[in-house]
Amino acid sequence: MYNLRKAESDHPVLQDFVKNLPFKPYSSDDLSFGLKISNAKRALKRSYIQSNPRDMIYRITIDVDHDNAVFAAYDANIVEPTFIVKNKYKNFGRAHLHYDLAVPVCRSDNANRHPIQYLAAIEAALIKALNGDPDYVGLVTKNPFSSDYECIVGEGKSYTLEELAECLELEQVQNKWRKKKREETRGHLGRNCDLFDDLRFWAYDRVSDARDSQSYPAWFDYAAAEAEKLNNFQTPLDARELNAIVKSVARWTWDKYTGQGSGCKRGRDTLKNSLLIDDRDKQILAAHETNKQRKTNTETNISNAIKALQLENKKITIASISKKSGIHRNTVSKNKHLLSVKSAQYGVHQDNSPLGESFHSLNIVNSSYGATASFACSKDPERSGSEVLEQSHTLLKLTLSMNEKFLGEDDTVINRALDVAIIHKVLLCVSKFNNDNKISKELVSEKTGFFVYEFERFWKNVCPDN
Repeated sequence: MYNLRKAESDHPVLQDFVKNLPFKPYSSDDLSFGLKISNAKRALKRSYIQSNPRDMIYRITIDVDHDNAVFAAYDANIVEPTFIVKNKYKNFGRAHLHYDLAVPVCRSDNANRHPIQYLAAIEAALIKALNGDPDYVGLVTKNPFSSDYECIVGEGKSYTLEELAECLELEQVQNKWRKKKREETRGHLGRNCDLFDDLRFWAYDRVSDARDSQSYPAWFDYAAAEAEKLNNFQTPLDARELNAIVKSVARWTWDKYTGQGSGCKRGRDTLKNSLLIDDRDKQILAAHETNKQRKTNTETNISNAIKALQLENKKITIASISKKSGIHRNTVSKNKHLLSVKSAQYGVHQDNSPLGESFHSLNIVNSSYGATASFACSKDPERSGSEVLEQSHTLLKLTLSMNEKFLGEDDTVINRALDVAIIHKVLLCVSKFNNDNKISKELVSEKTGFFVYEFERFWKNVCPDN
């Protein structure tokens, strides 16, 4: 059982209620005579008062019209209200249940619609769980300071939207391409969201033609007339809310919407999506098309960065391409196949195989130190002239491996690691086949895949007896 007790006027929950009142709230002693606008001090003396300002929602109010309203949350096994205002005399037991929000939700013309829709779904779930009145418009509530009512408080806790959603069964959000189905069981905020969505989709199909043929005031009047038609709920929205929705939709579509009416694409590929029935299939297709486009854009940016570096006669490395393109170096590394560099710039034989292209793209051959530079630019003593030798695929594979292992290190570190790796492979071969002094450079070359001149400078240290 909830620990409920009567709240005095100085209770912190009621002080928060007063603090968050509009500057001049609507109020009334008898709703059949309409509402009055007055300052907060005067409004607090009346039976009914507006609790939420026009552009901000500080609490959700549920109107429960059965006699056991105070214990409705307990019976539904959900979190207790922040405070309850129940009737003292007429219709005894009926009450307004208030759930204060830890973070208020903005609903102005410039507000994000997603939190409002989330809040509307929570309100609808609370109405269903508490057996509340879905036709309650939410503008004014029973005044907790009035002598006509009794205010009851438990823990007096304020809730985040997530905390409220955890104890409720929210309706599944409809996808954009589905026809929205109105449900009369939704609360005031739900009706607000429904009309907003209906009006904006209506406007998308017509605003382009309206810009060409009429002024903004005429477009506003056109949208307002349509909103009046759409406001056919069992309990319609009032004129103030209707005008706010029309203003928001009309202004945004007039200033910012760029679609071409019914020809506007819905999803990545209208034609393909139109052939798909299942919503998940549409989502998978959209994700595939998005990733494909992202990959194409990345490859284009990397290629443009390489061309720019070539024109500037700068060294082409993963780091330089990353800096030039603004793309992370890990992403550049994954696209090594794009890093094709004119090998003549480095005096190296062009290897057109994918492995050779990757090797040249790493630009390690441009280093002035270590094994790679000597291998890339060495000349065979038995050959004449200035003929440049190509590299073995074993060396190319090893170089690629070292570059990936020491990604981000400078060429000196990579070349030193490459020297050690070559010596290690040659030593393993020598120790395996060095029987009866039959080991030779040619045998090591055959077994390891290196060209002789690629490990020849280490030969005396590896095999001093030969």
